[in-house]
Amino acid sequence: MVAKRVRVGEVLRLERIPVEPDPTTEYVTIGARSFGRGLFHYEPKIGQQLGSLRFFAVQPDRLVISNIKGWEGAIAVSGANDHGCLASNRFLSYAPVDDRIDVGWARWFFLSEQGLPLIQRASPGSADRNRTLSMARFEKLEIPLPPIEKQRHAASRLDRSSSRIRVISGQSATTRAAVALILGGWLGSAIGRFDERRKLAEIAVVTRGRSPRYEAGTDLLAVNQACIRWDGLDLTGARQVEREWWSAVPETGRVRAGDVLVNSTGEGTIGRVTLADDTAYGIPFDSHILVVRCDKSILLPEFLAIYLRSRDGQTQVNQAKGANTTKQTELGKTKLERFMVPVPSLKMQALLVSGFRKVQKRASLIEGLLDEQAVRISAVVPAVLNESFAEFA
Repeated sequence: MVAKRVRVGEVLRLERIPVEPDPTTEYVTIGARSFGRGLFHYEPKIGQQLGSLRFFAVQPDRLVISNIKGWEGAIAVSGANDHGCLASNRFLSYAPVDDRIDVGWARWFFLSEQGLPLIQRASPGSADRNRTLSMARFEKLEIPLPPIEKQRHAASRLDRSSSRIRVISGQSATTRAAVALILGGWLGSAIGRFDERRKLAEIAVVTRGRSPRYEAGTDLLAVNQACIRWDGLDLTGARQVEREWWSAVPETGRVRAGDVLVNSTGEGTIGRVTLADDTAYGIPFDSHILVVRCDKSILLPEFLAIYLRSRDGQTQVNQAKGANTTKQTELGKTKLERFMVPVPSLKMQALLVSGFRKVQKRASLIEGLLDEQAVRISAVVPAVLNESFAEFA
């Protein structure tokens, strides 16, 4: 049986209940996540902080579409917990005209491979930020309209699948956080017990890299901050540099196996540490990287790398970082040299390195399993969604 087709405006009506915010009263406003991930609430603000936008009362069980991100799937159904919130004029709220359409089904349809292109067609514009959903165009869209019971069955099935995915994803996030805590706790308990410490400058040489001159097409690389990952050195982020610059870099400014590489600038990247192996041997490192070369008769490079990523090591990073004339967060060479580093016996360092490898291997195994699970479950809702609306293709 072929579903009849109707215009959106025949079965959904725009509903906007104006609210004039009181300057001294607190209000919660809503936002809509792209890709069908639902509504969210902003932190409460008093009316005078809401700005010059017009605001409307949010009612439950309405199809809510962001008129600036609808083309990207910022489409949701409001719930009981959204009642009493405010929506700005950037949101379109639609209620059923009668019992011919279920707003839950409408939401899933407009997120499907059949429905989202219709929203995109009604959102003209050449740039993402200018793709505003036109109310008139939206309401003129023709959509299939199966019997209401069939709509409710499809919406319920998709809601259940989506809910299960959220539960599993939440459990995965909890597991990841627990793994990180276990790893961090191991680092803290294993390293924090050593009282004997020495300045890093006494037991290692710290070298800052040179400012590179970039040039595409030379196939000559320089290691930069993007290459320094917690789990190793990743050269996919390296950039090509001038041949003359590359040739002029001395041996001390090139990566060696056993070097401890530390990012020296940037919020979110400063203090990130990795241990170099032979894969980057001989490649220059730029001026945003500090390389530490240990006196291996006193300090094992891998032990230092483990220490610097520990809570105690990162605390020293946060205490030491300052700002240069460009106001960019920076960990200077001199400050790193002043770090107080625990120096147990080489035998004890080797035992701790071995223990850390075992703990990290288990953590990596769990992370890998979670990644595989994430890939599998991410395909569930799209598969059910496409199956549910395949007949309307």
